[in-house]
Amino acid sequence: MAEPTDKQLKEYVAGLPDVYQYILKAYPSKQPNRQAGDGLTEDSIVDSFADIRDIYSIDEVSDALDQLVQRDFLKKQPSFRFFSPTELGERLIRVLTGSVPRSSKAAPPLPELAWN
Repeated sequence: MAEPTDKQLKEYVAGLPDVYQYILKAYPSKQPNRQAGDGLTEDSIVDSFADIRDIYSIDEVSDALDQLVQRDFLKKQPSFRFFSPTELGERLIRVLTGSVPRSSKAAPPLPELAWN
């Protein structure tokens, strides 16, 4: 499958139903300092927006998550309802929200031991 351009993703986002927008917006909303690929549980996604609970049932959100997985925007962990954006999903989130995940950094080194 060919990679879409940013213009194509913007056009795609323009027609994206609200339930998918709520789901994708949950990633930077719940994890403002997240790195690319950091995931969320289904419960975290639902808890991100009060509106989503008032408009969509849990079954509808679950179905929307599964459809995002089928389209390769999200990756589902096999043993539980935990979803991580794929590279394509990260691009879609960036187009939708303007949020860019921070680059991964190593923790600072520990100081040398003073007693050695």
